Amino acid sequence: SSNGYAFIRYGRYFLLGSMAGVDRSTDLGLTWGSVGLTTLGVRSFLIHQDTILAAGDGGVFVSADSGATWTRTDTQGITVGYSFSLAMVGGMILDGSNGAGVFRSTDGGLHWSRTSAGLTNSIICALLVDGPTAYAGTTGGMFRSTDSGLSWGGISPANYYTRGLAVFGARLFAATMYHGVRYTDDGGANWYAANAGFIGTPTLNAFGASADRVFVGTYG
Repeated sequence: SSNGYAFIRYGRYFLLGSMAGVDRSTDLGLTWGSVGLTTLGVRSFLIHQDTILAAGDGGVFVSADSGATWTRTDTQGITVGYSFSLAMVGGMILDGSNGAGVFRSTDGGLHWSRTSAGLTNSIICALLVDGPTAYAGTTGGMFRSTDSGLSWGGISPANYYTRGLAVFGARLFAATMYHGVRYTDDGGANWYAANAGFIGTPTLNAFGASADRVFVGTYG
């Protein structure tokens, strides 16, 4: 597949989400085969107990057999069929949608309720959880929730079109479309640029963090 959006490891399996659905590898990435959702773009994965959830252009799907088959699970409560991101906070699953804000499930994805109080932008490009705190990156800034996704408050300028989020220690990073890498050390009161080493201001798509490094993915 091309245009990969999401990657996850589940036991001995690797799963890749792309515009062609889900591909799976059983040999640590040496070979891959399609395992469904081939007409849907899959943008995020989440492991919940013994199931895998996938979010994408067709909604939220769940697999109970290591990704071999998928069943749609967002028909109870989610009002839009496009999902960009999944995260878990306080035992709750959060779904970031394209146009309807954040939805939350308390039963592993079977039922959902909209929990978007405080969000001034309803296109959720990224979700990140750090302990009891959830962050949402939107096309109009970043938001934070301290009550397991029930309510949200803005923590960045509204022109920060945020595609990815990462936490490194006490520092929160944002991958933005037009402002490169931005970070805050004080919960969003002040933001700073971290674009040294890039050629110009890059258009960013994703973040990842390890124990001592932060990685960023760009367009081109």
